[in-house]
Amino acid sequence: MRRILRLLARLSELNTWQLMVLLGLLAIAAVGGVFLHIAQLRSHLIEVTARTYAEMYVLTLNEVRTVYTADVVGTAIRHGMTVSHDYLGRAGTIPLPATLTMVLGERIGEKTRGTQVRLYSPYPFPWRAVERRLDQFGNDAWQQLREHPEKGFWRVEPLADRLMLRYAIADVMRPACVGCHNQHPDSPKRDWQVGDVRGVLEVSIPIDEAALGVQRSLQGTLLLLLVIAAMALTIVAFALTQLRYRMETHRRLARTDALTGLPNRRVFNEMYPREWQRASRGSHALAVLMIDIDQFKLYNDQFGHLAGDVCLKQVAKVLQAVTRRTADLGARYGGEELIVVLPETDLKGALIAAELLRKQIAELAIPHAISASHPVVTVSIGVASTVPTADREAETLVRQADEALYRAKASGRNHVAASV
Repeated sequence: MRRILRLLARLSELNTWQLMVLLGLLAIAAVGGVFLHIAQLRSHLIEVTARTYAEMYVLTLNEVRTVYTADVVGTAIRHGMTVSHDYLGRAGTIPLPATLTMVLGERIGEKTRGTQVRLYSPYPFPWRAVERRLDQFGNDAWQQLREHPEKGFWRVEPLADRLMLRYAIADVMRPACVGCHNQHPDSPKRDWQVGDVRGVLEVSIPIDEAALGVQRSLQGTLLLLLVIAAMALTIVAFALTQLRYRMETHRRLARTDALTGLPNRRVFNEMYPREWQRASRGSHALAVLMIDIDQFKLYNDQFGHLAGDVCLKQVAKVLQAVTRRTADLGARYGGEELIVVLPETDLKGALIAAELLRKQIAELAIPHAISASHPVVTVSIGVASTVPTADREAETLVRQADEALYRAKASGRNHVAASV
């Protein structure tokens, strides 16, 4: 949980464009990852479905041929019928098992829009030698099935300008077939034994149309994902923007005096040592103004604390205006005491700044009737400046400014005094 909060805090530090770019890249990566996964799943499902269909198809054809060979061909021969590949137009002739398989495959292919059935072998009969030359898949299937006749062999590849799943099984020599193949006058091989792999039975299933349909569905899915990602991106960006705003507000409140709007003592304690170190490294002067509102307790006693708060705010506005112009640090030090840090400012420059500040506060003309020194609210300012060195403590300069403030007040208030 802490890591998540730290991550959110770091994200909240980015500006709006950086945040939007980062979230956009994350959304694109997420959508791309999901789409890639869906595409892979799509390909896998298409292949599995087509392979299952092709396997059932080829096993059915193989079983039909087995039954035909064992029950039909044998009976036909015993009744004096002829079995031949050119059975059409010849009386008393039925097709060879292989021929029947191819005819069935062609008829079924006509009904199933592109399914193809092939039965081929490195040992073809003369009437099939030219038309059944093996392609690369046929050669690979023959090599694999000859070694592992119990396993199917499949691959997805283009065939006749279509993307096809080609599935093949071993065409194993059956007992009823051995005699015919070994005795047929046109047989290219006459030493067949039961169980020999004599060829390959292949079924090719077109999957390009299915892939196109799924691709169209994926395009709709991708559009939906992009819409969802855009919505999520907007929500996250808004949430992080709000988080950043709240964190910045919290950080600002934690570092700002609630009454005057000036940086608080905590900010001074953080920044002043850094300014001291920077001045020490650069060997340039650093000045501090310690400011106190004259007889502020009497002001509160007469007009009340609410009026005192208003007075503090008005004085703080003058201080903010002066320090904003000079890029210096003005902070509330405590109670009615304010402090200003002036980098790269010698004593002469600090005295000029202090006098300007004293004069502008007096010109506010905030009535202070019971003040023993002046009829309006005034301030006393102690000024100290030095060139910091590594062997001196930073608190020394603040202490010198505070001592100078006491001398300014002792001089009748509404005065600026320099450290000795």
